[in-house]
Amino acid sequence: MTSLIPGMPGHDRDRLTALEPLLSPPDAGEVYEQGSGFKITVKAFAENRLALVGIGIVVFFLFFCYLGPHVYHSNQISGNLGANDLRPGPGHPLGTDDNGFDELGRIMKGGQAALEIGLLTAMIATVVGTLWGAVAGLVGGWLDGLLMRIVDVGLSIPTLFVVLIISARYSATVLSLSIILGLNAWFVPARLVRGEVLTLRERDFVSAARAMGSSQTRQVLRHLIPNALSVVIVNITFQIADAILTVAFVGYLNFGLHFPQVDWGDQLSDGVNYLGDGYWWLIYPVGICLILTVMAFNFMGDALRDAVDVRMRKR
Repeated sequence: MTSLIPGMPGHDRDRLTALEPLLSPPDAGEVYEQGSGFKITVKAFAENRLALVGIGIVVFFLFFCYLGPHVYHSNQISGNLGANDLRPGPGHPLGTDDNGFDELGRIMKGGQAALEIGLLTAMIATVVGTLWGAVAGLVGGWLDGLLMRIVDVGLSIPTLFVVLIISARYSATVLSLSIILGLNAWFVPARLVRGEVLTLRERDFVSAARAMGSSQTRQVLRHLIPNALSVVIVNITFQIADAILTVAFVGYLNFGLHFPQVDWGDQLSDGVNYLGDGYWWLIYPVGICLILTVMAFNFMGDALRDAVDVRMRKR
């Protein structure tokens, strides 16, 4: 039944009703919901082949480092000097090192330390940096200036320099290295989150929450941080890759983990001394593992950045 329009003759109403399908066809400029933002992001991420390669590599190393020792058993507590520097062969697929430790089992154990430090470092840096940046961006004023100047000072201090000093003074463990690296890596996420919060705090939903009497703590935890998570998640992957590389640098300089713990940097440092003797299995396998792991997290970070940024998505 045609609705009556005041002041319009009946025949005009009938004509308008007949022409309405032509004036506004379903596919002429109408916007249809193609799915939630999360689904669109996941789809864009899944379409990135390098992202899938990165996920595959990370999953492989998780199985390799944590399930591998249960399948391939090797003694990583006491060495066998009578079987040191053996070439790859039966019983030792990747040979042995100068202390007689099986190199394949050594790589598995070193990978556990690298992944654990990377994940713990990213977690600490993300939590501290996110809260710091959210408070600075929301409050603003002199407090924002003070908090950001602290971040600027932190960014000016070389992380590797701090880690070397503390590692030389105290015994390095997985937990201690993670805390040190995490407390020296939160400055970047703090700046990223602050930039997002400066934009989000002017949005209508934040203004509405403020008008309804929402406290600043609730605004930060309930509204600002959840809406800035896209930037945070992208940065986590890069934080993990940076932490793994930093631990490898520290271990290569012999300031890393101590026996019985081991990391890939320690193995590279020991292998370099014998590279001139042709002991390639002490360098190349662990070096390839390090490169692939860092590359995988970088692939995932690049793909996440492109997926969450609508300007970077393919159209």
